[in-house]
Amino acid sequence: MKKYFLAIVVLAISISSYGQILEPVTWKTSVKKISATEYDLVATATIDDGWHLYSQVVPEGGPIATAFIFETGDNYTIAGKTKEGKGHTVDDPVFNMKITYFEKS
Repeated sequence: MKKYFLAIVVLAISISSYGQILEPVTWKTSVKKISATEYDLVATATIDDGWHLYSQVVPEGGPIATAFIFETGDNYTIAGKTKEGKGHTVDDPVFNMKITYFEKS
């Protein structure tokens, strides 16, 4: 009987820990043609309520910045840097600095 009880407890713990995986940010991408040889890659984040996404630029010692990594290829080149919207800039009491973040999208 103890073996069955232990097996049920282990199963319940493993199921509940699997249910704890959160994905508060989802991404959608699109491509916009801007000339005969150039395209803009657009990545849009949808952010769940109560969550936020940090800017790509944060002061040293602050939170981990959002980063985009592009693979290199023989058939294309990457021109320019990624851009982002205005976001919200606040005096963050945890990091004791001004930090920009995004809510909703």
